Amino acid sequence: MPTTQTLFSCFDGALLFNPLKLIKMLAMFTASIHSKTKIHITFYSKQDGFNKTRLCAPMDYGAKRQENTKDFRDKFHSWDYESGEGGHPLSLAQDQIISMEISEEIFDPAEFVTWPTRWRIARDWGVYS
Repeated sequence: MPTTQTLFSCFDGALLFNPLKLIKMLAMFTASIHSKTKIHITFYSKQDGFNKTRLCAPMDYGAKRQENTKDFRDKFHSWDYESGEGGHPLSLAQDQIISMEISEEIFDPAEFVTWPTRWRIARDWGVYS
């Protein structure tokens, strides 16, 4: 049975940070990494100006490791199955995420991992760990 938890509250159109809910969100995200279950993430799209829900595979949590990044905030990194052909990475800051729901659908890391990995969250994904 899927578990739904609202992880941030909305007040006057702004998302409010809640440390306790962040801890719960990290626990849910990490559990989904270990069980290889997809998650539904509802988030505020800065680009589009409205909320979106996407079916994703959780990949990792932390700051981006790209050299050209100017945003060093920790983010939830997922594989978005529902955007574009074949999907793409989706990195969301904590203040963008409205809710997260664990799906019963399983993912295979081979569907999207095509690079040498250096995960921050340890996992047993075989050659993709």
